[in-house]
Amino acid sequence: MAEEMLLEGISREARDEAEKILKQAAMQVEAKKKGFSHQESVARRDSQIEIDKQVAEIRKRSESSIKSSTRRASLKFREELYTRVLALSQKKVRGMIGTPGYQDFLARLIAEGVMGLNRDEAVVSVSHLEKLEPATLQMAAELVKSSTGRTVALSEGETLSSQGVAVASKDGRISFNNQISTRFRRYDQEIKKIVYDELGNKE
Repeated sequence: MAEEMLLEGISREARDEAEKILKQAAMQVEAKKKGFSHQESVARRDSQIEIDKQVAEIRKRSESSIKSSTRRASLKFREELYTRVLALSQKKVRGMIGTPGYQDFLARLIAEGVMGLNRDEAVVSVSHLEKLEPATLQMAAELVKSSTGRTVALSEGETLSSQGVAVASKDGRISFNNQISTRFRRYDQEIKKIVYDELGNKE
């Protein structure tokens, strides 16, 4: 279905981005460890009377700081990874425009919208980036019929400002938004789960 095409590749992109981000995190933690190690060395050169106390305090601060930094970094990296993967995924879908099979993709989006609208007549709108071919409307109508048994009449409507499809009743009172940005928001939690699970597997 259309959602499978949208979500395809997200796991792979999440895995690649997670590896990049976690390498950066490892470098930051290692730098912090080296910093505290240097402080410990300096403390050992100081007065022998205070050495044990200073070293113990430095180690305590070191462990606490590293744990705190790791927690903050983990949250930051989760959001950063999600943002990166979402941007890459949206770019990938934009790149599908004009490619073989894109009209099939549009037909699926239209069919989903029409079934959600539940009307026998509907007006279909796409963005200025996309060309809505008569064969695409016919394909969408056939998909609706094969899924529901209903025969629908589809016509082309006004141009949208962003990629994807919007389907409305003839009188315009009811509409179903199937634009790409809306679909990504609709699957936000599922995408986050894919991304965060992938990051969790790398940590």
